[in-house]
Amino acid sequence: MSKVSITAYKDRNGFAIKNLEGYTLSVGIGLHHYCENNRNESSPTPDDMETTTMEVAIMDSNGHFVCLPDDISGHVRVSKLDHLITAIKVHDWHQVCWLCDEDAIPHKFPQKAKKA
Repeated sequence: MSKVSITAYKDRNGFAIKNLEGYTLSVGIGLHHYCENNRNESSPTPDDMETTTMEVAIMDSNGHFVCLPDDISGHVRVSKLDHLITAIKVHDWHQVCWLCDEDAIPHKFPQKAKKA
């Protein structure tokens, strides 16, 4: 079993939580992301870096977007992050969509591998 890890993006506009039972949660904040602190300022102040919403995406181990209807979901409340991580770990894709305020589209959900 792999340990869950977190990697900050070099541009300081988010992070990835990896090894969530085969999936990665990407969180984007700041410039060019669908969140409340996405102002186009060249040098943000510490207050500009704080946000209560985030942009999220979920990828499989091959880096393909899964679950969310439009690959990403914007303006997701940061307060839902812990529940989102849990839902991804247990592969509860309906719950992931609900937490992101997205319609569940089952054909976007990862398929379980069939036993031989």
